Amino acid sequence: MDSSRSRQDQILQCYKEMDDIFHVYAVEHGLSDSAFWILYTLCQAEKTYTQNDFCEEWYYPKQTVHSAVAGLIKTGYVTLEHVPGSRNSKGIVLTAKGSEYSDAHIQPIVTAERRAFAQLSEEEQAIYFRLVRKHLDLFDREVKGLKT
Repeated sequence: MDSSRSRQDQILQCYKEMDDIFHVYAVEHGLSDSAFWILYTLCQAEKTYTQNDFCEEWYYPKQTVHSAVAGLIKTGYVTLEHVPGSRNSKGIVLTAKGSEYSDAHIQPIVTAERRAFAQLSEEEQAIYFRLVRKHLDLFDREVKGLKT
């Protein structure tokens, strides 16, 4: 196997390992991956997220998000509230119970992730992001080329 292929496999394995770290954490806390990412997003959000926003930004299918939100409503962690200025959009909003849960169980992994990333120098962070973004853009272009 050529070294380029081996590096590609190693990078993909790293992506999967990162995904697995979050997955295991979510399962240990009784959450599906999508419910975890919704809480992860909401506990740091500086804006109101609708289900559509979440689908677009986190690449989840609408039905998956709808099911996760329904489950989070059932547990009392979120509620849906009308978004002011919209016709009928509803934002996903943490309840007091959801905020308490997120503070205790979601914020610690957010903090751990940020501490780990902060151990990279600013230059390393910039290079890392630039290369990941470039790789994803090139890969997306290649895959779209397969469809034609």
